[in-house]
Amino acid sequence: MRKALIVVVALAALVGAPPLAACGGGAPHQVPRDTSTLAKAILGHWKSDQDEAFFGPTQWSLRHAGSADVTTFGYQVVSEDAATRSLVLKTYQLENGAQTNVQTITFTFKDAALIQLAWGFGQVVHTYVDGQQTP
Repeated sequence: MRKALIVVVALAALVGAPPLAACGGGAPHQVPRDTSTLAKAILGHWKSDQDEAFFGPTQWSLRHAGSADVTTFGYQVVSEDAATRSLVLKTYQLENGAQTNVQTITFTFKDAALIQLAWGFGQVVHTYVDGQQTP
């Protein structure tokens, strides 16, 4: 009789317990990436063989491969072209409230990659990693 009672109590505890995934034992929940516009599709963490790029709504941070140093730029969307899947950004750094190191950079989305026409470096191909927007 005592063994049967222990089994019933153990089963009741298991039935009433939340699933392991709800307790953090499963994979982390990820919010689907919003690709409704190119400006939204660029948001998140991208990786190339040269660096990691983190795009937030108004800032872009770069961490060069093999380095802990991060360079952060502000940016503004200059234009979006859905037909060519190209996004042109004006990027800059702020020094004493003034924009410096101003560049215009074109990014083109191709399949799962983001191709950057970089400052004299030719093309840099970035692959989407996750939704992280800051290093």
